[in-house]
Amino acid sequence: MSTGTSAPLRICLVVKHFPVLSQTFIVRLVAALLEDPSVELYLVVTRTLNDLHPLVAPEHRQRLQGRIIAPPALHGTGVSRVMAGARFVAGSFLRSPRLTLRSLNGVRFGPRARGLHILALARALRSLPPLDAIHGQFLWFAGDLAACRELGVTGNARLLCSVRGADIAVEGEVEPADLGRAARQQVLLLPVCRSLGQVALERGYPGSLLKVVPSGLAVEEIPFLPPSARPVSSVPEEVRLLFVGRLTRKKGFPLALTALAQLQEQGFSCSCSVLGEGPQRDACQEAARQAGLPGVSFRGAVPPAVVAKEMGQAHILLVPSQTGPDGDLEGIPNVAKEAMACGTIVVASTHSGLPELIRHGETGFLFAEGDATDLLDVLRQALARRDQWEQIARAAREEVVARHSTAVMREKLLRLYRDVSG
Repeated sequence: MSTGTSAPLRICLVVKHFPVLSQTFIVRLVAALLEDPSVELYLVVTRTLNDLHPLVAPEHRQRLQGRIIAPPALHGTGVSRVMAGARFVAGSFLRSPRLTLRSLNGVRFGPRARGLHILALARALRSLPPLDAIHGQFLWFAGDLAACRELGVTGNARLLCSVRGADIAVEGEVEPADLGRAARQQVLLLPVCRSLGQVALERGYPGSLLKVVPSGLAVEEIPFLPPSARPVSSVPEEVRLLFVGRLTRKKGFPLALTALAQLQEQGFSCSCSVLGEGPQRDACQEAARQAGLPGVSFRGAVPPAVVAKEMGQAHILLVPSQTGPDGDLEGIPNVAKEAMACGTIVVASTHSGLPELIRHGETGFLFAEGDATDLLDVLRQALARRDQWEQIARAAREEVVARHSTAVMREKLLRLYRDVSG
């Protein structure tokens, strides 16, 4: 471990894919750490290393040169992956036979060993200089990091692992044995909200090894446009609604369609832009057609710039998230934070960490998860309080700046990296 006040803080982030549009929270984390001169950052990408352009800024790409390791064994599919894996194991055995054999111990480490995950991560970490902290970006890395600790390749580095939703909530995503190993090796879990921390406790993880660290948002890059400054609709009194996200059961958009149909029947004029693809798109489009909702337009997946433009024109963002049939959970959807930062009123369900972000009637509006009738009632409340939207929007941005900015996230993480007892 590095010592002395002038020594850099050497951090390694472990990710599965990088960079990925659907995981811009990781891109923001990388950017936030690279902007701190006291940090020397490394990345281990265990599955897919994509072209860094355009998601990673030029100055950050330059600082990452020579500091990204992508183990080849986990790339590809089918026969190509098997052959690559065989070559990787053979090469590893020639370099370090003892580490290779221990890393492949399926009896000790289970399926993650047989899939070469542990060997690949162990080799990658062993190639790096002594680290102060190693931070896995999803829970499935917790067991791998613990195994690497047992294999002696992590040195004195502190081990941390973010928890983001499905990784803790869906059965089979992480084996109980891997969670137990992580606890024994003192891996600190960082759920992005208290709700997910509670799920970890229910799965038996020690409370002393849980610290809530929400994902950070680059608030300073999001211009605030209060509701009074939004473009005027060509239809008098029309309310522009927006939904952003994959059209999956967890996102709950069919529930929103039910409420919108009832709102229309009661004489309210609303339009709704739907930005996102997903397995439920066709069913949602058909449901909107049958409900007689011509104002609901399905735009498909669009670039971030288009999302930002739509967010700046909408009055209300709908976040009707709900628990998936397999138990899948959100943490705190980043789109809700983005809307609050730019001045769009958020109407969200009480799912998972959303009530930790939104104070009902003060920084947005909340309805009971899965309840279309309550969503309708809350939408009517929000519309009835249109004269208070300016106040609500400003309070919402202040909340995001104070608790969910990248600067706040970075400071929390740096304290934990330096002193895991925090």
